[in-house]
Amino acid sequence: RWKSVAACILILLIAGGGIWGYSYRYGTEDIGNAFSFIPSIERPRGGSGLSGEVSDINDAITAAYDKGEFESAADAFQKASPEIAGQLPVYSSLYAAVSFMKTGEPQKATAVLSRLPGSEYEEEREWLLLCSYLQAGMRGKAAETAQKIAEGKGSYADEAQKIAKALKERKWF
Repeated sequence: RWKSVAACILILLIAGGGIWGYSYRYGTEDIGNAFSFIPSIERPRGGSGLSGEVSDINDAITAAYDKGEFESAADAFQKASPEIAGQLPVYSSLYAAVSFMKTGEPQKATAVLSRLPGSEYEEEREWLLLCSYLQAGMRGKAAETAQKIAEGKGSYADEAQKIAKALKERKWF
């Protein structure tokens, strides 16, 4: 009888070690808190060349963002119809994505960033996309994006490499 109890305990220990002993060393959100940062997103100098509702929404987003009023910036973006949002300058959409992250809505940031076309802000877009994946706990997407950024050798490659490494690290027991 003691042998069967000991065998059961041994099996549970081995199974437990396999389940808990090979888990990730760091939580996805913890990695985001440790490594991610919001880059400086500069607007072009001069007028925006926008008019009407697009200009009004752009002005509302940028004014709120500049003041650190991220909830107001996110609200201004959400009030825009999809057609108007598609006409906003890329920097304004990046401000909206940052605002969503700052207000705890990384899924909305991810949606905005995923729809943006390639532009002069592509490195910032990819970096913010990585940050939103980390904040949302999307480990697989974050690892894929971090690796892509790291291989690109751009401005964020070193930090992305650190994130990619941290996302792969596992702990043993």
